Amino acid sequence: MMPVAPPENLSSHLAALTAAVWPRFSDAEMTRRYTDIDGLMAEADIRHLLVYGAQWNGAAIPWLTHWPTTSEAALTVTVTPWGTPNLYVQFHNHLLQAVTGATGCAVKWGGEDTIATVIADFQSRGATANDRIGAIGPLGLSAAEKLRTAFADVVDLNHAFTRIRLVK
Repeated sequence: MMPVAPPENLSSHLAALTAAVWPRFSDAEMTRRYTDIDGLMAEADIRHLLVYGAQWNGAAIPWLTHWPTTSEAALTVTVTPWGTPNLYVQFHNHLLQAVTGATGCAVKWGGEDTIATVIADFQSRGATANDRIGAIGPLGLSAAEKLRTAFADVVDLNHAFTRIRLVK
């Protein structure tokens, strides 16, 4: 099989790709979704939520940000007044596209260890070792263990998230 040649002008092709219009839900719909997440967090009695995805898995990341969760993505949501959610992505070469495509969040590189970055984010937003952290998405054992070491408990909110997604 012969390799496929790149377009003649790769830089203009990439520029067009990053400038393309992304399909978006309305601002009202995105507000409704975050209101549902706020309710889910209140019901679980948590102030900090990790929404995680990796290898194109993790429906909550695109549901809340429009970002399709490529290699690894972690969204940190903290109840008001702690501000805008942060979306941490891996790899550096995904940052520009994530900044272009993601909405309702600040996009940042996840660092060498995304979960360590998430823990530092929560701590900078007031989380302490006594806090319970909510989690949605396909969080691996290693990541869950790091969170359990840093905080009192990790609350699995996957079923609750599925419940709120059933309402269209």
